[in-house]
Amino acid sequence: MASVAQYLTTLAGASGANAEALRAAAQMQIELKSGDPRNAITVCMQLVQNDKPIEARHFGYGVLQFIVNKRFGEFSDAEKHALASLCYDKLREVGNGVTIGVTLGVCTPQSANQTTPEPFLLKSKVATLMAHVVRQQGAKTWQALVPDLANGAASENPGVAEISALTMRYVAEDVAVHNADILGGRMKELLFGLTSTLPQTLPALYRSLEIHFAAAVRCASSGDAAGGKARAGAVVAALGAAATYCEWAPLAPLFRSGLLDACGHFLSSSEFRGQACEVLRHVAHRRRGDVVNAALDARGGGESDEPGEPGGNDAADAQCVVDGFAKMCHSIGVAVAQVLAVPVPEHGSEEREYVVRLTETAAAVATNHLHVVPDSALRASFLEALLGLTKYPTLGTLGPAVAAWPGLLRNAGAELPNGFTRPEKASIGSGLFGFQGKDGDASSRKSPSDVPPEGSKKTVIPPECVVALLETSLVWLRAGGGLAAGLQTTRYMDTQAETWDEEFESREELRETWVVLRARLMEVTKLCTFLNPNAAVTCASLVVQQTCASVQPGGALHSNQNNRLSDPNLRSEADDAAGCAFEGATSFVEPVMLALPFSGSGNESFAGSGNAVIGQVMPSLNESLRTAIAVEIATPVGVSHASKLLEALGRSCLANPVNGTNTLNRLFEILGRLPSDDALTPPARASAALMAGRTAQAARQRVCAAVLGVCTAAPQVFNPHLQGFATQVESLRVSGCLSGGERGALAEALLAVAGPSGPARVREVLSWLLSSVRDRWVLSPGSVSPDVAVLASFSELVKGNNGDGAAGLSKKHWELFHDIQLTERCLRRSGGEHDFGEVAGTPAGDAQKTDTVSVPHGIARAVDPPPPPEECPASDHLEWALTLSEAVCGVTHKAWSPRAVAEACATNTGIERCLEMSPDEQAAHLIHGPAKAFALSGGGLAPETQTASSTRSWLRGLRDSAYAVTALLAIHAPASFYASDAVASSVSRAVHCDLAHARDRHARALLHTVVRPILGRCPAAHRQRWHAALTTGLVPHMHERLAAAWDRGRKNSQNDENPFASDMDGEDLSFAAAALAGGGAAAVAELVADRVTRDLTRDHCAFLELLAAPEGTFGRKTKGSGLTGHLRHLSGNSTSQDGSQSQNETVSPFEKLAHGGGRHVLGWMAA
Repeated sequence: MASVAQYLTTLAGASGANAEALRAAAQMQIELKSGDPRNAITVCMQLVQNDKPIEARHFGYGVLQFIVNKRFGEFSDAEKHALASLCYDKLREVGNGVTIGVTLGVCTPQSANQTTPEPFLLKSKVATLMAHVVRQQGAKTWQALVPDLANGAASENPGVAEISALTMRYVAEDVAVHNADILGGRMKELLFGLTSTLPQTLPALYRSLEIHFAAAVRCASSGDAAGGKARAGAVVAALGAAATYCEWAPLAPLFRSGLLDACGHFLSSSEFRGQACEVLRHVAHRRRGDVVNAALDARGGGESDEPGEPGGNDAADAQCVVDGFAKMCHSIGVAVAQVLAVPVPEHGSEEREYVVRLTETAAAVATNHLHVVPDSALRASFLEALLGLTKYPTLGTLGPAVAAWPGLLRNAGAELPNGFTRPEKASIGSGLFGFQGKDGDASSRKSPSDVPPEGSKKTVIPPECVVALLETSLVWLRAGGGLAAGLQTTRYMDTQAETWDEEFESREELRETWVVLRARLMEVTKLCTFLNPNAAVTCASLVVQQTCASVQPGGALHSNQNNRLSDPNLRSEADDAAGCAFEGATSFVEPVMLALPFSGSGNESFAGSGNAVIGQVMPSLNESLRTAIAVEIATPVGVSHASKLLEALGRSCLANPVNGTNTLNRLFEILGRLPSDDALTPPARASAALMAGRTAQAARQRVCAAVLGVCTAAPQVFNPHLQGFATQVESLRVSGCLSGGERGALAEALLAVAGPSGPARVREVLSWLLSSVRDRWVLSPGSVSPDVAVLASFSELVKGNNGDGAAGLSKKHWELFHDIQLTERCLRRSGGEHDFGEVAGTPAGDAQKTDTVSVPHGIARAVDPPPPPEECPASDHLEWALTLSEAVCGVTHKAWSPRAVAEACATNTGIERCLEMSPDEQAAHLIHGPAKAFALSGGGLAPETQTASSTRSWLRGLRDSAYAVTALLAIHAPASFYASDAVASSVSRAVHCDLAHARDRHARALLHTVVRPILGRCPAAHRQRWHAALTTGLVPHMHERLAAAWDRGRKNSQNDENPFASDMDGEDLSFAAAALAGGGAAAVAELVADRVTRDLTRDHCAFLELLAAPEGTFGRKTKGSGLTGHLRHLSGNSTSQDGSQSQNETVSPFEKLAHGGGRHVLGWMAA
């Protein structure tokens, strides 16, 4: 063991950043921590004496913290008590400061009574040490310590006050916040100790703020900088402790202590307002508690989770809390007025950070507590302040401000059309989304007649506030026009993107942030439209008129280039500016149109006088649509976003059918005028096509999507014109003006229009659309064209365009690609939006049962019994579509077989790169950080050929569409699908074909998109057939695959060699370490493989859960058995109609739980 002198010498060298001395100091620390703890304490007590250098004292306190925190149990009770006393003595010593003579090394009579404050580094260390002692010793030590700490916090000595407040804070943090390692009775004891001392600690903190804030003001006015700094340290420490207590302490004592009133006062202090706002923010996010809510409910002023008769103390606490929140609203309102009265501070400044924190606090108060404030004038002024923060021109404040408004608007009675309705609390069970009734009884859920009447809702939004909020949303949406679409905003006069750029590292980061905020603003616009439809339509009409006028001759965005069509991919700053204007306008008009109570739209029930409202707004809507139709703009980007505006306004055809035909005719006119030179180009999302420079393709896709949107919104309006609609689509196809993707969108539109006429009409349209696909690729029942296998061979793929193709592949390749995608899109629309497994939340065939569980939308349920084939138009196409799907699965799976890989490599063209993930695909599996940025920049690989890139997209598109076709046939033709042995055999062959050679990402796609949906919807009578077809071979294979994948992933990370380890964590750290070891490409591949393995594991576990509980558990636990959901009857427990439990006498308790409810699995496995 080294001597104290040796420690001092080594630490002195380490302070000079000497590498050798640093290693020696680290080794000494390890020896002290791992050696005899009593000897370590002796050494450390000498090192922490106030005449030693600060490096030695910091070192000593660090070792003492470790000994107390990790090795305290090695001491006897007497030693523990002595150690606690030593730590407390050091706490008082550091708080009182160092005698100046000791600091100078010479003690004189003049300096004997003068002290200098200890640095915060040591105060924090010794306060943390004392907190560790309290945590180890328990509540009695804390209760004995509190009187001294309370006196110290209220002391005139700023050093003593600061260290006392720090100790209070760290003890509270250790016990009530960072308490994951405190278990059982000790947690209860410590929490009781903290709570029981609140009458002492909270007033002491308030007294500390009162004394030292006033003293700091006096020091500032007298020019005493050193004294002011010491006083400010005490105030900051008290505010930090208050923030910690505000995370868990009951609200009534907090408000009574005066701490929150003091923090409200500090919002006017530029030095302390940030910390004070943090205290208020913690309180704003707190629940009021059931006791306070019950008292408020009893007096008619709030909501209660468990209403009851409150006592006198409860009523007093409730009144104290309400008064406290009223004072908080006033203080925050004053602070907001001060912020809005000064210019916007620079990005990154403390002032800007304070504005964001203040906005978060105001938003939390408005969301959680404003409705309990009884003063309506105060509520209105607070909402005005929140509205001012919503208008504040920074995205950092817009996020929290706009997030508060949906709850406030709903509280005022607004509802989103076709939105999720939260169930009553009495009906919430323990399952997914709390959706099913208690104990799995759907009858326990309240009926619509039990919902409180409309008049019982709390109205807190003044009418004029709704109008102002609509105008504010419009300003923001226009300011961000074009950002979500990735357009250039340089020429757009309303943009704020150039100003916002300084807040973000890149335009892409800004775009991602704006997309989220834009969705919030659109939600607010919908809710405001519900409350004031006339004002919303007025704003929408104004923005349509202004936008259309700006792109016409004489407008600010007009350019002669708007009339040029010589370049099909023409794109200029002026064209992007027009697109920005239309995108900003559409972002406002679309939610307004969706929220209007049109008859037949599904949301007319939200407004009692829907017809009257529509009658009032239709003249404005008709005029807006005429203006939008009359706009002449021909360049692709402008056309893309103008068509979106037409789609939004076209919804008015629900009230005026003429608007629908006019809109559709205009869209087809625009589509016919757009260049179609790249019709053979493979389909891509419009945004991807735009970024790739194919603006004409992006425009055609968006126009076709607009046609689909209009037809889907009002199919009954266009149903009488179905024949003319089909003729128009056919003429465009014959003339070569449509690509495969556009043909699919229009085919979906035709099926949407045919839907209201019933299955017979849908069957007719479906046959007309798919007959050409069937005739081209399926020669006879069960036999596909040999061209499918030929086209998928690498010897054919390497030929590229082959003279008649595009984008690196031949015309024949793209025909197969488009045809299988057309089949998928048509089958998806063949049943409309209807899923036979989800009928009003009740499994098919169980509509009359009262013991069924209501299932959240989107979760697969058994279709039992399935609807007859005559109600399923997709049944007519089951045989040939499944034949084609099986063939496509076979040829795409074989592309990764060793023989095919060798064939690809033998071509020496680089086409084998198509078998690996593209950089974009890799980036999709990564989170934001260096690894994702590296992948997006190319992943450290050489550029690949266009043929290799297109081949990858071609194989992936074929495989995904084939999987989707198989799953869609199970959804839309269940009777014919599940009852057929031939269908089960065909699906089994498609699933297992070359499965051993598939990559993990392919196996995951197969499991997620085919196997789980098919088995999840399988009727009980056919499960044995489908288990034999799918799970018998798949389960063992998946176990082997996952075992191998996890075995590959086990490796030891060597982070010691990573120079970035101190600045990164998680995925970034793994990437940096792997990049140093084996290159960036290998590092990215390793991270992606790990992510895919985890995703595959989750899907396989969900698949196993489906086997164990075929009816679904939906997260609900069965009382008593420890099993979940429908496993109740498998465990021997059954529920009678009266809710009583009956026990199966023939099953022992052990046997009930022996198989985890999976007896049926063992049964079919044994069979």
